[in-house]
Amino acid sequence: MDSGKLNAMLTALMNSSQAVIFIKDRQGRYLTASEGMAEEAGISRDNLVGMTDFDLFPEDIALRLKADDERIMLSGETSTYEEEIHLKDKICYSLTTKGPLLVDDKVEGVFVISRDISQIKEAQKALRDSERRYREVFNQQFQFIAVLSPEGRVIDINELPLTTSGAEPEDFIGKLFWQTPAWIHTPQWEFIWKERLQTVEQMDGPLFTEDTYQNLAGETRYADTSTQAMRSEDGRLDGFLIQAKDTTDKKLAELRIHYEHALQEKYLHTMQSIMVALDADGIIRIINPYACELLGYQEEELIGKNWFDTCLPQPEAMEEVYPFFLSIMRGDNSSIEYYESEILCKNRQKRLIAWHNTTLEDEGGNTIGSLSSGRDLTDQRKMEASLFHRLELEGALAEVSANLTQAGVSDLDDEIYKALQVLGKAVSADRSYLFQVDHAHRTFSNTHEWCSEDVKPMQYGLQSTPVDSFQGFFEKLHQDGFIFATQQPQPGLESLSEFMQESGIASMINVPIYYGGEYRGFIGFDSENSSLPWPDEDIRLLQTAAE
Repeated sequence: MDSGKLNAMLTALMNSSQAVIFIKDRQGRYLTASEGMAEEAGISRDNLVGMTDFDLFPEDIALRLKADDERIMLSGETSTYEEEIHLKDKICYSLTTKGPLLVDDKVEGVFVISRDISQIKEAQKALRDSERRYREVFNQQFQFIAVLSPEGRVIDINELPLTTSGAEPEDFIGKLFWQTPAWIHTPQWEFIWKERLQTVEQMDGPLFTEDTYQNLAGETRYADTSTQAMRSEDGRLDGFLIQAKDTTDKKLAELRIHYEHALQEKYLHTMQSIMVALDADGIIRIINPYACELLGYQEEELIGKNWFDTCLPQPEAMEEVYPFFLSIMRGDNSSIEYYESEILCKNRQKRLIAWHNTTLEDEGGNTIGSLSSGRDLTDQRKMEASLFHRLELEGALAEVSANLTQAGVSDLDDEIYKALQVLGKAVSADRSYLFQVDHAHRTFSNTHEWCSEDVKPMQYGLQSTPVDSFQGFFEKLHQDGFIFATQQPQPGLESLSEFMQESGIASMINVPIYYGGEYRGFIGFDSENSSLPWPDEDIRLLQTAAE
């Protein structure tokens, strides 16, 4: 391209560009400049040519620009940076690229291409100011506020409630919500929070709950809580917003009101939770019918009796709990507002109770007794234990299925042993095993076995056993789909009972194995010391796995 055409293109660029573009010679004189540069400087392009920075800017700025030009020409390097420019009555910001002007490989000056980013800088400042104002408002909210990630990890939390409680943001940030100080000492809240977040994820609005939590002093307190899912514009889950307000004082006042209402017979008869009022000596003064029914006593059998001696497991109640109660009545210790403990029913069965407690005072502020309301957790905990056991067994079966599916012929025996180990531990068995049937010779053999610690193996004594000697066993196994047996003889299983007595097996369960629709053998689990419980759901899971 000839120099004339190139100069024409450069002139056209300078005439039309709103960007700040200019070229200076080695003495700092402007040789050419864009329309955008002339507009920023407030001088026509013709008048700008021949000027220096000392004609346009204050001396300190001009000296700095001159030094920068000399550095560029000396180093021969091009650089890009943000620059603050003072022009008459305003300050502008630009993103600038400055480099040496090379003519025949000789530095003859500098060139500058600069784009005004003042609006971007203003927007960034406005965003920072908005974030600062939001943060000030967020942190000064006395109500507890936490932002969680979709998996329940704390992303943000406001500072004022933490400051007043003595906690630090790092006690919460980055941790799963149920592993923060408010919940970590009450493991059941992990299950509660996980289930709650799953529920809220399916809701359009917030879920309101009344919760208990622990402060740093270990005191259990009450809070009204709102949990809500946060979503992006496309409906994707972004996280959760937790808001909570401490209602402990309100709750304690309500408990005192409950006590006053408890004096009314109608209220006592309609409550579906335990209500018991003790005097300062631990003597039962008021107890509602629900509590009497749960304990198995008539009301007259309890009124006037020592609660700790009559209704709690011994010897801990009288040796430890009762002295602590008396110390609370004397004012030597603070009352424990919430705890879980067992009661002892008249039939000697124990029930697990979640207690809420408060001390009662007379008009002079003297402690005169306590009021406790309790909720029976026994069936709930049994259900939770059953659910945990089922999940553990399902997980074990899934692990076994995956390992056996991926196993090659060479390591199949090892994987079968590992499968028996995983399943045996999952169902708390002492021994688990696999028997295979040889239809041609009408025998069955113990081909694989796992035993827990200190349990004697039996595999090598159970080889090529005639099927006919356990005919009743195989018929019932095929007919019922499983056999659960103890040492107590059952019709058709007499030989099995004899074998269990001789071997010291207290109980066993066996499930048939089918492959390609053909009966191939069975898997079994033994307990030497007790009769293991086998829910129908567990049996069905094992049958499914055996198929």
